[in-house]
Amino acid sequence: MSSKKKILILGTSGNLGYELYNKLKNDFLVIHNGLKKRKVDITNLENLKRIVIKHKPNIIINSVACVNLDLCEKDKKNCFKVNTKIIENLFLIKKQINQDFKLLHFSTDQFYDGKLLYRKENYKIRINNYYSKTKLLSEKIALKNGSTVFRTNFFGITKNKSGSLNRFLKKSLKTKSCVLFEDVYFNPLRIKTLAKIIKRIIKLNTLYPGLYNLASKNGLSKKSFYILIFKYLKRNVKVKSVKVNSYLNTKRSNNMLMSVNKFESKFKIQLPFIKNEIKKEVNENYEKIKNW
Repeated sequence: MSSKKKILILGTSGNLGYELYNKLKNDFLVIHNGLKKRKVDITNLENLKRIVIKHKPNIIINSVACVNLDLCEKDKKNCFKVNTKIIENLFLIKKQINQDFKLLHFSTDQFYDGKLLYRKENYKIRINNYYSKTKLLSEKIALKNGSTVFRTNFFGITKNKSGSLNRFLKKSLKTKSCVLFEDVYFNPLRIKTLAKIIKRIIKLNTLYPGLYNLASKNGLSKKSFYILIFKYLKRNVKVKSVKVNSYLNTKRSNNMLMSVNKFESKFKIQLPFIKNEIKKEVNENYEKIKNW
């Protein structure tokens, strides 16, 4: 009988879940609910319960989320069901069947806003939209039940052609023009870096409960982020600068910069600088992107 940890990843049809599955599958027994599309609706309590009972995971990683902010405003019922109810159901199931597992839950940097500084986890949060509201509710449930919660943001050229960065770059490079937000600041990680960190934490058995910001060590504006990508690709793209909340319908946070001191101190992992993350992503995918 295998002594490998059993890990159930919720959301493997999404970009983060899919990347985590591929990073973890050789070292752990990884269970998923479909890689290209969902096998069953896990927002249904009984469906989720059957999966947990059948596989008895040691760790559950929740990467499921409805992240389209406009859609969350239009369909609040579904947004709540996906972003909050799944977490609520997991702990209801845990209580019902007396099944012990650890939960790793991915949250958002959308809580941070206001002055341009790097926020610590205890900084006063701001709820600008329904998406943030549902993510905050899920955080509270997860933390109340001793889970590990990472507030994060990530980027990457994904195998899934519908990935947001893929779509943006293809359109921008083809038309040689794009619209960029000059007043939005963030410090995301590469999706591959994020998956590598999660693998290390699980292998070392250091899945410490609590709330942590998990991001690049420093950040920049979204405008500068994409201009750097174009620079490393050696492609000329005409940029139109706009302010996010004048351009989009649903109110967004402007300054999502996160302090990562707590994470680095607790997990003993040095996080990378954003420019190095961008350069790595472009270099690894250069052949794929060059003809876009």
